[in-house]
Amino acid sequence: MASHHVDTDPDAAILLSIEIYLSLLVLGFVAFELLRPRLLVYFNCRATDPKASCPLAEQVYGFGGWIAPVLRATDDEIMEFCGLDALCYLRFLRLGRNIAGASILLSFGLMPIYASAIRPDGESLNETTAQDMVARLAMANMNVSLDPNRLWAPVAAGFLITIYTLRLLVAEYKVYVSRRHEFLGRDGLQQYT
Repeated sequence: MASHHVDTDPDAAILLSIEIYLSLLVLGFVAFELLRPRLLVYFNCRATDPKASCPLAEQVYGFGGWIAPVLRATDDEIMEFCGLDALCYLRFLRLGRNIAGASILLSFGLMPIYASAIRPDGESLNETTAQDMVARLAMANMNVSLDPNRLWAPVAAGFLITIYTLRLLVAEYKVYVSRRHEFLGRDGLQQYT
């Protein structure tokens, strides 16, 4: 029978993941910023066609200067210049950002509960001198059979994030229905092809 080993030291894997993905993010962003002005036909196709131009496409931005104006674009502007599909996609990304943000806030409340739990190997955290920080803040640090009273916190956090997500989904559905009716009510070729 195989012995069950609990990994209480995930720091190396987490730090390696951060190094890899952060490096890829920085590399991709810098490559985009260097290629964007040279390949306008791909990265700003609206600027090359006067009939399809919009206020955001008409401006010239420096390194990263496009981020703030794009984030400030209203739903009405996106709907007018980009269409319903783009608006739905961007609102979906915002929804994910809001859910992730709420989850991060909840995790700040869970970390002290995890950090002060009895370790899976049965030792108290006070007896351990060299335990890594990430391992102390992970749910894997809890041993429910030794310390069952701490299980309420992740259950409550899961319940809260589920309720919050459902409320956001209902609100998004109402916005989608309203925008969809607005879009279908327009006189335009898109509705008849």
